[in-house]
Amino acid sequence: MVCVVVCVSCLVISPVGTSLLANFVSASRSGCSYCAEVVEVFKDRGVEEWARLGLDDDRNRFPDGLLCSFVKGTPVFDALLRFVRDYGSRSCAELSGLSAIVSSYLLDPRETTVLLLPTRTCNSMLCARVLEEFLRESYRGVEVVPLRMVGSEDDFEEFAIEVLDRVVKRVVDERRRGVRVFVNASPGFKAEVSFLVLASILGGASAVVYIHEAFRKGVSLPIPPIAIDREYVSKLLGVFGDRQCIDKGEATAALSDEELAVARDRGVIYERKGLVCLRKWVRKLLELG
Repeated sequence: MVCVVVCVSCLVISPVGTSLLANFVSASRSGCSYCAEVVEVFKDRGVEEWARLGLDDDRNRFPDGLLCSFVKGTPVFDALLRFVRDYGSRSCAELSGLSAIVSSYLLDPRETTVLLLPTRTCNSMLCARVLEEFLRESYRGVEVVPLRMVGSEDDFEEFAIEVLDRVVKRVVDERRRGVRVFVNASPGFKAEVSFLVLASILGGASAVVYIHEAFRKGVSLPIPPIAIDREYVSKLLGVFGDRQCIDKGEATAALSDEELAVARDRGVIYERKGLVCLRKWVRKLLELG
């Protein structure tokens, strides 16, 4: 990547996955003695699968699951924090991506705020809290904004609303203030990160960086000049008004077959029991302008 401008006031947005837990366990087999000690103690609690726990696993159920009990001062939390300090950008995808952004765009950590986006699951929240503790040692500010974990199509709709409300609005506000906004696209779950990246671009993100697995180097993803089709969204909202769903006959009378097909393919509308319904997050799009 080519560095052009020294970043003075910046915001870095980073989803938080569970690679920290997976790498910690892996390091326990390759020379990290304190990692091995923790893994041995918690072997009976399934420590080797903590990074892959599902939503329905009691150990991962926020906020009362086992992994949520590991706070600062507990052996697990403190060992993870030590691991992050010792291994740096090698410890997790969040730090490898952040390191690539800092070095590529000449960010000054003392003038940079990091916005961490974990899901409301105990394993993701544990990783976020450890990273928050570590990053506060050198960055101007660190914020943790938990988002809904996606386990169904309905969950994804609520996730999209949260991203638009709590993250993209922040991007828009920061850009208006002259702050440069960067997105770390390396960590997290692919579907959620993809939506976050697209929405952040719409909000005016300056750059999106991804650590490519093939050569373990930060790649600045191209940002095409995309924008919200406000006329298209306004037309849909005009058809639905304040209603979430309308009769299919009313929808076909107001919209052409092609318009309905495009809206359906884009996931903007869906059909249910003879009704055509508008996704809730679509209304949020017009608030981004």
